[in-house]
Amino acid sequence: MVGDNPTGIDPAELGYVFHPFADGFSIGYAELDVFLGAPDQAEGFVPTQVQAITWANSAPDREPSGGVENGADNGPAGGPVMARTTIAAHLATPSGDETTQKVAPGIVTVDNKDGGALQAYCFGGSLAYRQAGNRVACRLTSPAPIFNLSEEGLDLSGNSVLRVVDVLESEIATMRAEISGDRELTFEQRLARTDPRLLYAVGLDLAYRSFQAQSEILRTEHYWDEYGVLARALQEARQSAWWPEDASLAAVLGKTI
Repeated sequence: MVGDNPTGIDPAELGYVFHPFADGFSIGYAELDVFLGAPDQAEGFVPTQVQAITWANSAPDREPSGGVENGADNGPAGGPVMARTTIAAHLATPSGDETTQKVAPGIVTVDNKDGGALQAYCFGGSLAYRQAGNRVACRLTSPAPIFNLSEEGLDLSGNSVLRVVDVLESEIATMRAEISGDRELTFEQRLARTDPRLLYAVGLDLAYRSFQAQSEILRTEHYWDEYGVLARALQEARQSAWWPEDASLAAVLGKTI
């Protein structure tokens, strides 16, 4: 249940917790817990809201409801509806009631009371939240790794995370630029419904190929750690049953948009 904290870390001290995978993935995290509170509740990093692109099979309420605001982008009848959703600390829901929303691929932002922010990258998943005492407990989960883009002191191996995100987002932007109108909305909907592990496969494969295409950089020690992390992550992913025959974005998204 959202709000359970098996790590034993006091959320009042940190405000969020990334949970590692037990096995299966050598990079990224399995879950992200965020504990939203009022700005005057504590010192340090105090999350006040979580923002993400969510989707549903029916149109969400356009008006703010409790501490949740949805800016809906209605698609064709029967298609999923995309929305920019903000979960704020002032949720007006009975304690214990849990709500879950589907999260589209992209950056999830956790805003701090002092104006700072934590950013995570999700390949798609779900965001559950409920009132827990004087806080709102949120949990982001995904079958694919969740990347902490704000991790302090990202070392050379940490750059592999940024590379996977950069090449995937670049590929998505390129494909998005080639379409327009209703086809663009169809593209976004299909992207949202794609198995997050397949989008991770696309990014991982592209990141690894970017090294293969620039073999001269592998002669530079500066890149060895990053390459090693990518190679290990790619090897373990390719051994999984979900790895696609063709790890290109076009193939993963299916038929022509």
